Amino acid sequence: MSIPRLLHILALVIFVVFIATFFTVLVRLSRVGIMTERYARISGETIESEPSVITSFDLLGQDKETGQMKFNVRAQFDSRAKPFSELLPGDKIVLRVENLQAELWSLNDIQKGFSNPTSDRWVTIDFGDVPMDILDRRDFYPFDGYELSFNFSYYVPGNKALQTSGTWIDPKVVSLKSLTNLIFLSPRYAPILTDVWGFRTRVARLRMLQFLAATLILIELLFVIYLITIVDLQELLAKGLGYLVVLYIIRNILSSGAPQFPTLVDYGALFLVCVTFFIMLFKFFSGAEEHSLITVPSAWRAIFMPDKDSSESGSELDTQNQKTSRSEDES
Repeated sequence: MSIPRLLHILALVIFVVFIATFFTVLVRLSRVGIMTERYARISGETIESEPSVITSFDLLGQDKETGQMKFNVRAQFDSRAKPFSELLPGDKIVLRVENLQAELWSLNDIQKGFSNPTSDRWVTIDFGDVPMDILDRRDFYPFDGYELSFNFSYYVPGNKALQTSGTWIDPKVVSLKSLTNLIFLSPRYAPILTDVWGFRTRVARLRMLQFLAATLILIELLFVIYLITIVDLQELLAKGLGYLVVLYIIRNILSSGAPQFPTLVDYGALFLVCVTFFIMLFKFFSGAEEHSLITVPSAWRAIFMPDKDSSESGSELDTQNQKTSRSEDES
Protein backbone atom coordinates (compact mmCIF):
# COMPACT_ATOMS: atom_id res chain seq x y z
CA MET A 1 0.00 0.00 0.00
CA SER A 2 1.41 3.40 -1.02
CA ILE A 3 2.07 6.26 1.40
CA PRO A 4 -0.52 8.63 -0.20
CA ARG A 5 -3.20 5.96 0.22
CA LEU A 6 -2.26 5.55 3.90
CA LEU A 7 -2.49 9.31 4.36
CA HIS A 8 -5.93 9.36 2.74
CA ILE A 9 -7.13 6.59 5.07
CA LEU A 10 -5.71 8.42 8.10
CA ALA A 11 -7.46 11.65 7.07
CA LEU A 12 -10.74 9.78 6.61
CA VAL A 13 -10.46 8.18 10.06
CA ILE A 14 -9.77 11.57 11.70
CA PHE A 15 -12.76 13.08 9.89
CA VAL A 16 -15.09 10.27 11.01
CA VAL A 17 -13.92 10.59 14.63
CA PHE A 18 -14.41 14.36 14.46
CA ILE A 19 -17.99 14.06 13.16
CA ALA A 20 -18.88 11.33 15.68
CA THR A 21 -17.51 13.39 18.57
CA PHE A 22 -19.33 16.50 17.38
CA PHE A 23 -22.77 14.87 17.21
CA THR A 24 -22.19 12.98 20.47
CA VAL A 25 -21.58 16.28 22.20
CA LEU A 26 -24.68 17.84 20.65
CA VAL A 27 -26.86 14.98 21.90
CA ARG A 28 -25.43 15.11 25.41
CA LEU A 29 -25.80 18.89 25.70
CA SER A 30 -29.50 18.40 26.35
CA ARG A 31 -28.66 16.75 29.68
CA VAL A 32 -25.50 18.55 30.70
CA GLY A 33 -24.89 18.41 34.42
CA ILE A 34 -22.72 17.12 37.23
CA MET A 35 -22.77 13.82 39.08
CA THR A 36 -22.49 14.32 42.84
CA GLU A 37 -21.61 12.24 45.87
CA ARG A 38 -22.52 13.26 49.39
CA TYR A 39 -20.06 12.34 52.14
CA ALA A 40 -19.82 14.92 55.00
CA ARG A 41 -22.12 16.69 57.47
CA ILE A 42 -22.07 20.47 57.81
CA SER A 43 -24.14 21.12 60.95
CA GLY A 44 -24.60 19.37 64.28
CA GLU A 45 -28.31 18.83 64.83
CA THR A 46 -30.30 18.43 61.64
CA ILE A 47 -33.64 17.20 60.39
CA GLU A 48 -34.43 15.35 57.18
CA SER A 49 -35.84 17.88 54.73
CA GLU A 50 -36.89 15.82 51.73
CA PRO A 51 -39.10 16.40 49.90
CA SER A 52 -39.60 19.86 51.46
CA VAL A 53 -36.50 21.43 49.81
CA ILE A 54 -35.25 21.28 46.22
CA THR A 55 -31.87 22.93 45.65
CA SER A 56 -30.28 23.83 42.30
CA PHE A 57 -26.61 24.77 41.81
CA ASP A 58 -26.11 26.33 38.37
CA LEU A 59 -22.47 26.60 37.28
CA LEU A 60 -22.01 30.06 35.77
CA GLY A 61 -18.36 29.73 34.83
CA GLN A 62 -14.88 30.47 36.10
CA ASP A 63 -13.63 33.86 37.24
CA LYS A 64 -10.65 34.82 35.08
CA GLU A 65 -8.87 36.76 37.84
CA THR A 66 -9.32 34.56 40.91
CA GLY A 67 -9.95 31.21 39.21
CA GLN A 68 -12.99 30.59 41.43
CA MET A 69 -15.98 28.61 40.17
CA LYS A 70 -19.17 30.67 40.34
CA PHE A 71 -22.53 29.11 41.11
CA ASN A 72 -26.02 30.53 41.23
CA VAL A 73 -27.96 28.83 44.02
CA ARG A 74 -31.76 28.62 44.01
CA ALA A 75 -33.99 26.74 46.42
CA GLN A 76 -37.66 25.77 46.39
CA PHE A 77 -39.31 25.37 49.82
CA ASP A 78 -42.54 23.57 50.56
CA SER A 79 -44.42 26.22 52.52
CA ARG A 80 -46.86 23.60 53.90
CA ALA A 81 -44.14 21.44 55.48
CA LYS A 82 -42.47 22.16 58.79
CA PRO A 83 -40.48 24.18 59.66
CA PHE A 84 -41.31 26.37 56.63
CA SER A 85 -45.02 26.42 57.48
CA GLU A 86 -44.13 28.36 60.63
CA LEU A 87 -42.19 31.09 58.82
CA LEU A 88 -43.48 34.66 58.76
CA PRO A 89 -42.87 37.29 56.05
CA GLY A 90 -39.45 38.83 56.60
CA ASP A 91 -37.92 35.86 58.44
CA LYS A 92 -34.33 35.27 57.34
CA ILE A 93 -33.32 31.91 55.88
CA VAL A 94 -29.55 31.35 55.97
CA LEU A 95 -27.73 29.31 53.33
CA ARG A 96 -24.35 28.03 54.56
CA VAL A 97 -21.98 26.71 51.91
CA GLU A 98 -18.82 24.93 53.05
CA ASN A 99 -15.78 24.24 50.88
CA LEU A 100 -14.51 20.83 52.03
CA GLN A 101 -11.11 20.89 50.32
CA ALA A 102 -8.56 20.85 53.12
CA GLU A 103 -6.27 23.45 51.53
CA LEU A 104 -9.17 25.76 50.64
CA TRP A 105 -11.62 25.24 53.50
CA SER A 106 -14.09 28.13 53.89
CA LEU A 107 -17.64 28.98 54.97
CA ASN A 108 -20.00 31.30 53.16
CA ASP A 109 -23.29 32.40 54.77
CA ILE A 110 -26.00 34.09 52.68
CA GLN A 111 -29.24 35.48 54.13
CA LYS A 112 -32.48 35.88 52.21
CA GLY A 113 -35.89 36.98 53.46
CA PHE A 114 -38.92 34.67 53.29
CA SER A 115 -41.99 35.98 51.49
CA ASN A 116 -45.09 34.26 50.08
CA PRO A 117 -47.71 36.92 49.28
CA THR A 118 -49.76 34.63 47.00
CA SER A 119 -49.74 31.70 49.47
CA ASP A 120 -48.17 29.31 46.95
CA ARG A 121 -47.13 25.89 48.12
CA TRP A 122 -43.65 26.08 46.57
CA VAL A 123 -41.68 29.25 47.26
CA THR A 124 -38.50 29.92 45.25
CA ILE A 125 -35.65 31.90 46.82
CA ASP A 126 -32.64 32.96 44.76
CA PHE A 127 -29.57 33.15 46.99
CA GLY A 128 -27.49 34.71 44.22
CA ASP A 129 -23.93 33.88 43.17
CA VAL A 130 -21.70 31.76 45.40
CA PRO A 131 -17.94 31.62 44.59
CA MET A 132 -15.96 28.46 45.34
CA ASP A 133 -12.17 28.23 45.54
CA ILE A 134 -10.41 25.47 43.61
CA LEU A 135 -6.83 24.29 43.14
CA ASP A 136 -5.51 26.46 40.31
CA ARG A 137 -4.68 24.51 37.13
CA ARG A 138 -5.66 27.13 34.55
CA ASP A 139 -2.27 26.99 32.82
CA PHE A 140 -3.29 23.65 31.30
CA TYR A 141 -6.34 25.05 29.48
CA PRO A 142 -8.14 23.44 27.64
CA PHE A 143 -6.95 20.20 29.29
CA ASP A 144 -7.53 21.44 32.85
CA GLY A 145 -10.00 19.82 35.25
CA TYR A 146 -11.13 20.64 38.79
CA GLU A 147 -12.37 18.72 41.79
CA LEU A 148 -15.15 20.39 43.79
CA SER A 149 -15.94 19.19 47.31
CA PHE A 150 -18.59 21.15 49.17
CA ASN A 151 -21.58 20.93 51.45
CA PHE A 152 -24.49 23.20 52.28
CA SER A 153 -27.26 23.57 54.83
CA TYR A 154 -30.17 25.90 55.58
CA TYR A 155 -30.86 27.55 58.89
CA VAL A 156 -34.54 28.33 59.50
CA PRO A 157 -35.35 30.63 62.45
CA GLY A 158 -37.72 29.44 65.16
CA ASN A 159 -41.14 30.84 66.06
CA LYS A 160 -40.68 33.71 68.48
CA ALA A 161 -44.28 33.48 69.76
CA LEU A 162 -43.83 29.81 70.63
CA GLN A 163 -40.21 30.41 71.72
CA THR A 164 -38.91 27.59 69.54
CA SER A 165 -35.27 27.44 68.52
CA GLY A 166 -34.07 27.52 64.93
CA THR A 167 -33.47 24.42 62.85
CA TRP A 168 -30.60 23.31 60.63
CA ILE A 169 -31.67 21.47 57.48
CA ASP A 170 -29.31 19.30 55.41
CA PRO A 171 -30.99 18.62 52.02
CA LYS A 172 -30.30 15.21 50.51
CA VAL A 173 -31.24 16.07 46.92
CA VAL A 174 -29.41 18.64 44.80
CA SER A 175 -29.23 19.16 41.05
CA LEU A 176 -26.14 20.68 39.50
CA LYS A 177 -25.95 21.80 35.91
CA SER A 178 -23.77 23.89 33.65
CA LEU A 179 -24.87 27.17 32.07
CA THR A 180 -21.46 28.10 30.66
CA ASN A 181 -22.13 28.01 26.92
CA LEU A 182 -20.25 24.85 25.96
CA ILE A 183 -17.15 25.64 28.05
CA PHE A 184 -17.82 22.87 30.58
CA LEU A 185 -19.27 19.42 30.13
CA SER A 186 -20.13 16.65 32.56
CA PRO A 187 -21.49 13.47 31.02
CA ARG A 188 -24.32 12.77 33.49
CA TYR A 189 -27.10 14.89 34.89
CA ALA A 190 -29.34 13.64 37.68
CA PRO A 191 -30.37 14.66 41.21
CA ILE A 192 -28.59 12.36 43.63
CA LEU A 193 -30.33 10.80 46.62
CA THR A 194 -27.97 9.09 49.08
CA ASP A 195 -27.66 8.32 52.79
CA VAL A 196 -24.39 10.20 53.28
CA TRP A 197 -23.61 13.91 53.50
CA GLY A 198 -21.67 16.32 51.32
CA PHE A 199 -21.16 16.68 47.56
CA ARG A 200 -18.19 16.01 45.34
CA THR A 201 -17.88 16.46 41.59
CA ARG A 202 -15.38 17.03 38.79
CA VAL A 203 -15.67 19.84 36.27
CA ALA A 204 -13.82 19.52 32.95
CA ARG A 205 -13.69 21.30 29.63
CA LEU A 206 -15.88 20.30 26.74
CA ARG A 207 -14.48 17.15 25.13
CA MET A 208 -15.06 18.64 21.70
CA LEU A 209 -12.79 21.58 22.60
CA GLN A 210 -10.05 19.23 23.79
CA PHE A 211 -10.29 17.08 20.65
CA LEU A 212 -10.21 20.17 18.42
CA ALA A 213 -7.14 21.54 20.23
CA ALA A 214 -5.24 18.25 19.95
CA THR A 215 -6.11 17.90 16.24
CA LEU A 216 -5.03 21.45 15.37
CA ILE A 217 -1.78 21.07 17.33
CA LEU A 218 -0.97 17.91 15.35
CA ILE A 219 -1.69 19.67 12.04
CA GLU A 220 0.49 22.64 13.04
CA LEU A 221 3.41 20.37 13.92
CA LEU A 222 3.13 18.52 10.60
CA PHE A 223 3.14 21.82 8.70
CA VAL A 224 6.29 22.93 10.55
CA ILE A 225 7.97 19.74 9.36
CA TYR A 226 6.79 20.55 5.83
CA LEU A 227 8.34 24.05 6.08
CA ILE A 228 11.70 22.47 6.89
CA THR A 229 11.62 20.47 3.66
CA ILE A 230 11.00 23.48 1.37
CA VAL A 231 13.99 24.25 -0.88
CA ASP A 232 13.07 27.56 -2.52
CA LEU A 233 13.64 30.60 -0.27
CA GLN A 234 10.76 32.69 -1.66
CA GLU A 235 8.34 29.80 -1.26
CA LEU A 236 9.52 29.26 2.31
CA LEU A 237 9.02 32.93 3.24
CA ALA A 238 5.53 33.07 1.68
CA LYS A 239 4.27 29.86 3.26
CA GLY A 240 6.00 30.61 6.57
CA LEU A 241 4.33 34.01 6.93
CA GLY A 242 0.97 32.53 5.94
CA TYR A 243 1.47 29.82 8.54
CA LEU A 244 2.11 32.43 11.25
CA VAL A 245 -1.13 34.22 10.39
CA VAL A 246 -3.13 30.98 10.52
CA LEU A 247 -1.40 30.04 13.78
CA TYR A 248 -2.46 33.36 15.33
CA ILE A 249 -6.07 32.84 14.22
CA ILE A 250 -6.18 29.30 15.63
CA ARG A 251 -4.68 30.49 18.91
CA ASN A 252 -7.43 33.14 19.25
CA ILE A 253 -10.15 30.57 18.53
CA LEU A 254 -8.89 28.09 21.13
CA SER A 255 -8.22 30.77 23.77
CA SER A 256 -11.54 32.61 23.44
CA GLY A 257 -12.85 31.03 26.67
CA ALA A 258 -9.53 30.69 28.48
CA PRO A 259 -9.70 31.57 32.19
CA GLN A 260 -6.35 33.37 32.12
CA PHE A 261 -3.34 34.33 29.99
CA PRO A 262 -0.98 32.71 29.17
CA THR A 263 -2.15 29.11 28.98
CA LEU A 264 -0.86 25.89 27.43
CA VAL A 265 -2.26 27.04 24.09
CA ASP A 266 -0.27 30.30 24.28
CA TYR A 267 2.96 28.53 25.21
CA GLY A 268 2.50 26.10 22.33
CA ALA A 269 1.78 28.88 19.85
CA LEU A 270 4.84 30.85 21.02
CA PHE A 271 7.03 27.75 20.58
CA LEU A 272 5.80 27.19 17.02
CA VAL A 273 6.31 30.89 16.18
CA CYS A 274 9.91 30.74 17.40
CA VAL A 275 10.57 27.55 15.43
CA THR A 276 9.12 29.08 12.25
CA PHE A 277 11.16 32.27 12.57
CA PHE A 278 14.30 30.20 13.21
CA ILE A 279 13.68 28.17 10.05
CA MET A 280 13.20 31.27 7.89
CA LEU A 281 16.16 33.18 9.37
CA PHE A 282 18.49 30.19 9.11
CA LYS A 283 17.47 29.66 5.51
CA PHE A 284 17.83 33.35 4.69
CA PHE A 285 21.30 33.85 6.21
CA SER A 286 22.77 30.46 5.34
CA GLY A 287 22.98 31.27 1.65
CA ALA A 288 22.13 27.68 0.76
CA GLU A 289 18.99 28.50 -1.20
CA GLU A 290 19.16 25.31 -3.22
CA HIS A 291 18.95 22.95 -0.24
CA SER A 292 16.40 22.26 2.45
CA LEU A 293 17.24 22.20 6.16
CA ILE A 294 16.82 18.44 6.35
CA THR A 295 17.56 15.69 3.88
CA VAL A 296 14.45 14.12 2.39
CA PRO A 297 14.78 10.65 0.84
CA SER A 298 14.46 10.73 -2.92
CA ALA A 299 11.58 8.23 -2.86
CA TRP A 300 9.57 10.45 -0.48
CA ARG A 301 10.43 13.57 -2.48
CA ALA A 302 9.15 11.89 -5.63
CA ILE A 303 5.81 11.25 -3.88
CA PHE A 304 5.23 14.52 -2.03
CA MET A 305 7.49 17.07 -3.78
CA PRO A 306 8.18 16.14 -7.41
CA ASP A 307 11.28 17.86 -8.73
CA LYS A 308 10.72 20.14 -11.70
CA ASP A 309 14.10 19.31 -13.24
CA SER A 310 13.52 15.59 -12.95
CA SER A 311 10.05 15.90 -14.46
CA GLU A 312 11.38 17.99 -17.34
CA SER A 313 14.24 15.59 -17.97
CA GLY A 314 11.79 12.73 -17.81
CA SER A 315 9.56 14.34 -20.40
CA GLU A 316 12.56 15.02 -22.68
CA LEU A 317 13.63 11.40 -22.37
CA ASP A 318 10.14 10.23 -23.31
CA THR A 319 10.21 12.50 -26.35
CA GLN A 320 13.57 11.12 -27.48
CA ASN A 321 12.33 7.56 -27.03
CA GLN A 322 9.29 8.32 -29.13
CA LYS A 323 11.45 9.81 -31.91
CA THR A 324 13.78 6.82 -31.85
CA SER A 325 10.89 4.36 -32.10
CA ARG A 326 9.39 6.32 -35.01
CA SER A 327 12.70 6.34 -36.92
CA GLU A 328 13.09 2.61 -36.39
CA ASP A 329 9.56 2.02 -37.72
CA GLU A 330 10.25 4.13 -40.82
CA SER A 331 13.48 2.30 -41.51
